[in-house]
Amino acid sequence: MRQNSALGMIIAVVVLIAALAGGYVYLTKQQTNQPGDPSLEPTALPIPNVRVLEAATDIDANKLIGSDLEQYFNVVEVQPTEVTPDDVLETEFFSAIQGKVTTTSILGGERIKKSAFRNAGIAEKLPTPEPGAESPKAYNLFVSDIGGIVAEGNSVDIVGSYSLEQPYLRFTGVTEQGITLVDEKYLDISTHMLAQNVRVLKVVAPPLVSPDGQQTGAAPAPAQPTVEVVIDGTPVEQQPTPEPVFNQGSQWQIVVALTAQQVELLEYTKAKTGSTLNVVVRRADDQDDQIVTTGVTMDLLMRLYGVPQVYAQPNMIVKLLDAPAPPQPPQQPPVVIPFPLPNAPQQQPLPTAVPTQTP
Repeated sequence: MRQNSALGMIIAVVVLIAALAGGYVYLTKQQTNQPGDPSLEPTALPIPNVRVLEAATDIDANKLIGSDLEQYFNVVEVQPTEVTPDDVLETEFFSAIQGKVTTTSILGGERIKKSAFRNAGIAEKLPTPEPGAESPKAYNLFVSDIGGIVAEGNSVDIVGSYSLEQPYLRFTGVTEQGITLVDEKYLDISTHMLAQNVRVLKVVAPPLVSPDGQQTGAAPAPAQPTVEVVIDGTPVEQQPTPEPVFNQGSQWQIVVALTAQQVELLEYTKAKTGSTLNVVVRRADDQDDQIVTTGVTMDLLMRLYGVPQVYAQPNMIVKLLDAPAPPQPPQQPPVVIPFPLPNAPQQQPLPTAVPTQTP
């Protein structure tokens, strides 16, 4: 009898729990089916318009686009559904348009398309001349051992060196017929700055050559900073990509902007046996200075820069040439030859001359 009472109480508790659970589920469904307060429902945000570029005025074909966005373009807002992958967004101006050239004419008000532009060539990279100045031309120059110090857009000075031969008579002895002289040649080098403030339009590095003499292809990109790698909680030390090392004597191709006169100077230097050309890179903000230099020969080194002179030997008779005094730097005091001249009671100062301007 007592077991039946306990079993009945257990059944009653289970029925009560089931009834409470069923009521909770029913009330929850009723609340869900009732319409909610419209003021509490989330409002869908409108999709913002897209800012694209259109032509502010007519743009000619083969036009190089600079950094002035407002000169040729307007920014307009359009629906996202009206934008195609060929449209140029406002944020894409510097990557898709600046520094490129139009392939066709574009009318004012037309939507700007990426397909209407191409990369600029050498002709478009030539700098615009000053009013009244000669328009520069592109010139291909090969220079040895630059070592990667020149980049496109730099300004450089170009220096040339020439092998010279100075004839003179060498005394060899005395015979019954008289003094015996032999024609000889004194070898020297003359160096001078041929062109200054020259714009670099393009630089092509020489191919790399492996130690076994095999060409390995073009120079790799400069080394990039490495990213730290952690394996099992331990940082792994990575070796950076090595900078390319070029063999001594490697020829670098440089395209520069020159005047016609400068082209003649460099062409003559290239064609003359024993001559060389090299470049000197200017600072990024050094675009205007034109420096007057004296050039260098052994004679000028001894006369102007204090290099010790050799004394005339007894068996050498030099053919003196009638030539103007060598140029000297501005405010250079007269230079005195450190040994007496023949038949002169005292040392004679050399006249000071103003250096001539570089063409």
